[in-house]
Amino acid sequence: NIELRRFNKSYLMYVTYSGDLGCVTSSSWIMFKLLNGETVKLINFGDIDCGDMNMFYSLTQENIDKLLKSPIEKIRVQGSEYYSDVEKMKLPNFFIDNFKCIKL
Repeated sequence: NIELRRFNKSYLMYVTYSGDLGCVTSSSWIMFKLLNGETVKLINFGDIDCGDMNMFYSLTQENIDKLLKSPIEKIRVQGSEYYSDVEKMKLPNFFIDNFKCIKL
């Protein structure tokens, strides 16, 4: 599950994952591979979480620009011990369709 959020002029992404990644730490990350071949890698800045798999990512303007250019091909989520690939995208245009809801 991915939620886009805005706090003042900052854009954030909140992700919950249901699966075994070990724990979520400050070295956990999520990577989006886009259909145009570009990738966007974001590092978790949330607390250590070994239960609910809650992850928080800051979106820079550079990352936002890339995510709005192309649909998502696949996603990789990395925890402390394992990673998981999400290859069957239900909403490949998630950022393109939804970022406008939080844009200033």
